[in-house]
Amino acid sequence: MRLRLPSVVRLRWAIPVAIVIGLAAGGLAYASIPDSNGVIHGCYQYTVTNGSYGKLRVYDPASANPGCNRFEKRLDWNRNGPTGAIGPTGVSGVTGATGPSGPTGPSGVSSSTIDTGTQTIDCATTSCAAGTNIAAVAGCATGTLTGGGGRAEILPGGLPAKDFVLVSTDSELSAGTWTARAMFINTVATGSYEVVAQAVCAS
Repeated sequence: MRLRLPSVVRLRWAIPVAIVIGLAAGGLAYASIPDSNGVIHGCYQYTVTNGSYGKLRVYDPASANPGCNRFEKRLDWNRNGPTGAIGPTGVSGVTGATGPSGPTGPSGVSSSTIDTGTQTIDCATTSCAAGTNIAAVAGCATGTLTGGGGRAEILPGGLPAKDFVLVSTDSELSAGTWTARAMFINTVATGSYEVVAQAVCAS
């Protein structure tokens, strides 16, 4: 058997359904409020026409009939509002506690001495051909070598020689030695030449 509802009941169900549909359609109409830039567009009535003085409404600028009528004035505002002013600088924080003292560093050098080593060649009795080199070595006690140097010279008087030049100085820390090497750049037949090495030793 088919049950038929009275017409009054059917009408009561039809009215809420129509309201829901109308609200859904209204939601679509206001989909662009605010617009893509976050601005809300509105109109307010500034006349007493129809007793609606001061009435405010918002509208969608993308709708079929955007804007205000001749009895209204436009009023737009930003949903987020303008950026506020920068606040004052806060007070300085309290000074932190003093950190612990670091470890004591190693003791420095109290004094130093220089050890000198020499090597001499007499070109009257020994060949001093171009390319010949001789070396002198200076030394310190193990663990005390801190630096060094060297020089090449002609004797007597220790004058610089244009044919006999210093070519290298280097150290051997494990042995505590500093070596200076000199070489003849031209063949020399007479005279005495000397290379001197110096090592700086901590004490």
